[in-house]
Amino acid sequence: MRLVEWLVLYFICGLLALGMEKKATGVIHTQQWEFYVVGFFLFMIFAIPGFIWRHELKKHLAQHNAGKQNES
Repeated sequence: MRLVEWLVLYFICGLLALGMEKKATGVIHTQQWEFYVVGFFLFMIFAIPGFIWRHELKKHLAQHNAGKQNES
């Protein structure tokens, strides 16, 4: 489910970018497939901090806080 959510957000951002390009220049320039692949992987790289926060850091912080409460 999270992958679908991520893909939907990717396409929404892409459509937003196309709209801004159309408004700024008056035309949408054609791109080759390499442009979209690079954009996809950049989107994936910039999503990593959110992934770490959601799946790794929250659990770690919860365990750390639970340990502190048990010490008190």
